[in-house]
Order: sequence, then C-alpha cells, then structure tokens
Amino acid sequence: MEDRIIRQEEKIAHLENTVEALDEVIQALNSQVAQLRREMNNLRQQLRPSPEARTAEEDVPPHYGR
Repeated sequence: MEDRIIRQEEKIAHLENTVEALDEVIQALNSQVAQLRREMNNLRQQLRPSPEARTAEEDVPPHYGR
C-alpha cells in the first residue's frame, strides 16, 4: 500500500513540474505574441497612406496635358 502511495506522490510531483514548465512556455509565448502585435500595429501605421499622399493623377507629368 505504501509503495502505491509513493508512486502516486511521484506522479503528482512530476505533473506539478510539467504544469510549471508549461506555464513558463505559455508566458513566454504570450510575451512574444504581444510584441508581434505591437510590431504589426507599427507596420500598419507606417503603411497607412498619409493625408498628403499624392494621387496617381497628380503624378502625371504636366506635359501630358490633362
């Protein structure tokens, strides 16, 4: 009976270690996702055309005589 209890305690200890390790992985991945979201938002801001952006019509040289 005591051997059985010891095996169960060992299994529980192993599971606790596994849960702690997985929690660390999840926290690291969460940080990476947050960083990637910030970077993606920054890139979206950079790619968004500014109000002063010229249109294609404005890019036609004057000698084409619109």
